[in-house]
Amino acid sequence: MQDTTMAGLWALGLGTVKAQSTVTKTMHASIPTLVMLANLPQLALSIIYVLVNRLLSAMAAAREWASFAHSRKGLRVTAPQGQQRSTLWLQLPYSFAIPQLALSALLHYFVSQSLFLAQIAIFNASDETEDGGASVSSIGFSAIGIFCSLLTTGAVLVAVVLAGLVVRCEEGSVPVGFCSAAVAAACHPPMWEKTGAERELLQWGDVLGKDGFFCGEDVYGPVGHCSFSAEKVSLPEVGKLYA
Repeated sequence: MQDTTMAGLWALGLGTVKAQSTVTKTMHASIPTLVMLANLPQLALSIIYVLVNRLLSAMAAAREWASFAHSRKGLRVTAPQGQQRSTLWLQLPYSFAIPQLALSALLHYFVSQSLFLAQIAIFNASDETEDGGASVSSIGFSAIGIFCSLLTTGAVLVAVVLAGLVVRCEEGSVPVGFCSAAVAAACHPPMWEKTGAERELLQWGDVLGKDGFFCGEDVYGPVGHCSFSAEKVSLPEVGKLYA
């Protein structure tokens, strides 16, 4: 009787081929079919990686955007000039990118050791030649590999949820996410903004101040305007109109 304890499952090995750890229903499938079946979980992991990466990118971008309302910083650009900053090398801050890459690599490894192509060759005892008719190819699995994959997946889910709870945006700015229209709306500096301000340290906020007036087609009066500026700005006020 097979030992189903943790020690017994570990004794079967991680990613090792055993007669009792093969999927018998796939023994008559072709090699290309078996390869595709064994690697389907890898495709699923790659899709999940892209989705999690986008989620973390949105969190990091929202946090950095919000920080512009409280301190002056240089813009992130591909070719920085003046006090501008270069773009992030891994598209994410290292505090996000390194744990994500490490967990992703570990999860891909465990999944590769959980399901794999298994080829069992049968040899004749008399002349030690391979009996091609008796040799089989199938999908092998590792119980301890599946356990480690599930454990790592749970750790990834917990890490993403904790990141969503811990990463908070400072109050005072308008969340824009990846909406280019919202980003563009925050990049209309006042007429008196000096040329080349984009190469200096910028801050986002109300550029007109408490007594500023805005004159437009539909409104005239104490309406503020928020934008990035190298000049003095103030935090937006609750209940005040902005254009």
